[in-house]
Amino acid sequence: MKNGMKMAAIYARVSTEDQARDGRTSIDVQHAACESEVARRGWKLMVGEYDDPGASGGTLERPGLQRLLRDCRLGLVNAVVVSKIDRVARDEIVRLLLIREFQQMGIDFVALDVPGDYQSAEGELLSGLLGNVAAFERKKIVQRTVEGQRAKAKRGDWPGGTAPYGYSLTGTGPTARPVIDEAEADMLRRATSMVVDQGLSTGEACRVLNGLGLRPRHARAWEHQNLRRVLSSQTLLGRVSWAKSERPHGQGHHTRRLPDGSNKYGATLDLQLPPILDLGRFTAL
Repeated sequence: MKNGMKMAAIYARVSTEDQARDGRTSIDVQHAACESEVARRGWKLMVGEYDDPGASGGTLERPGLQRLLRDCRLGLVNAVVVSKIDRVARDEIVRLLLIREFQQMGIDFVALDVPGDYQSAEGELLSGLLGNVAAFERKKIVQRTVEGQRAKAKRGDWPGGTAPYGYSLTGTGPTARPVIDEAEADMLRRATSMVVDQGLSTGEACRVLNGLGLRPRHARAWEHQNLRRVLSSQTLLGRVSWAKSERPHGQGHHTRRLPDGSNKYGATLDLQLPPILDLGRFTAL
């Protein structure tokens, strides 16, 4: 404390960049409400950058939150104020871990949507209910998003996400569709020719491609493993599987399995894009 006055920090979070621009949940709106509460309590506002725009509330690994916890541990912050209980965390376990740590450090925690003293039995009960509601809302948002993506995929439209290697998206938002990326497709056809027509190994083909300045999308150079993976994929035939239960090497529009073993996206859907290679060429490859 400075001169016996509590130093209060405001923590604000929005889960996506779109919400960051929403006047109802924006960082500025959260700050305005919290600043009024800090002034009402006679606390001094701690000047610090503790905001997390576009951050998930289901994890502790948020830059602004980690800065806040650091300053709390250093004794620079004596109170934490949030506009809503779900701003600090939507996931109930994450939220309880945070609140418990604040309590152990002697930090006053104030959520404006929890009336009265948070430490009271009533406050703890209400915060638990609000946290559960927030977690339920989050799951429903994911469910609605998945349902919309599946509906698009069933119509033959692109369900969302980045296009696989060899393709790029044309259009934006719901109208975005993958089309052949001529530069990447030309590179794939060159690599195919090196392997099929010249008899090069994928390692040798990598050295030629790198020497020509032809690079992968997200790496500095081609290596045997990633070139072999790309050339072995039926994406070259325009066949893309959406909602697979595994995600090999971080590729494709796949998802992790849920704790009960199910796939939250449901059954795999096969999409057909314009092929980069014909079947005969792919078979030879």
